[in-house]
Parts: sequence; structure tokens; C-alpha cells
Amino acid sequence: MGVNTEDKFCSIVVPVNGVWSVWSEWSNCIPVQCGVGNRTRSRSCDSPPPSSGGKHCEGYPGESEECNSITCLSNECKKFCKCIEYDIRNKVDQSFVL
Repeated sequence: MGVNTEDKFCSIVVPVNGVWSVWSEWSNCIPVQCGVGNRTRSRSCDSPPPSSGGKHCEGYPGESEECNSITCLSNECKKFCKCIEYDIRNKVDQSFVL
């Protein structure tokens, strides 16, 4: 009279929710109008990515912000040319392009 046992192995699927990666570096500032530029950065939902029915990351994969907000030297610039500013190592080089 022995004890009868039966072993059964089951695989359990555990959902893994996605987690955002760290933000990328900000892009260069791209002038869009006189005295104002725009720059962007992004991130990915891959640290880890969602799997086995886990939730996707909440929020947005990218963002943008205003940059190089410097007023043009004169109103004439605004009327007759496009003002472009570049921020290089905290020095501003203002260029006026016809």
C-alpha cells in the first residue's frame, strides 16, 4: 500500500507592463520664427517592452519645447528678413538672412 502521486508542471504566464526608457538628448534648436525655435526629445516603451498581455507605457513618446527665445534687434528684421539665432556654448550669434 503505497501513496500514489502525480506531478504536473504548469507554465504560468505573468504579464509584464512596459516601462519607458530614459529621455534622449534634446535635439538642436531649429528656428521656426524670429526669435523663437523648437527642440524635441523622445523615449521608447522598451525597458522592458510590454509582453504577455502587459500594459503599454502611459504618456507620450516625445515632447518639444521652445528654445532660443531672443528678441530680434529691430522691428526692421521682422519686416524684411528672417531672424535666426543659434545658441553655441552660451554665446548667441544673431544672423539676419534676406
